[in-house]
Amino acid sequence: MNTMLNEACMGNISHVIVDEVQERDRFCDFLLICLRDLRVRYPHLRVIIMSATANMPIFEKYFTCPVITVPGRCYPVKEFYLLDVLKM
Repeated sequence: MNTMLNEACMGNISHVIVDEVQERDRFCDFLLICLRDLRVRYPHLRVIIMSATANMPIFEKYFTCPVITVPGRCYPVKEFYLLDVLKM
């Protein structure tokens, strides 16, 4: 019965989005392992992994999937230290 419930639930899920993948820890790694295994069993499942700084070729190889790169902008950052701000 439990397996039938899981099958019914997974049939309704089309996409899983994981953001900030570069912040890897054991929970994130476990999630990625589960998602890779689920993709084999449910080929309709699409996994979207997002990160601004992760090494995406590693994930591309792990999931054997294409990578879409969306270029972003870098804005200049000014650093202020507490002592400098207090002088202002």
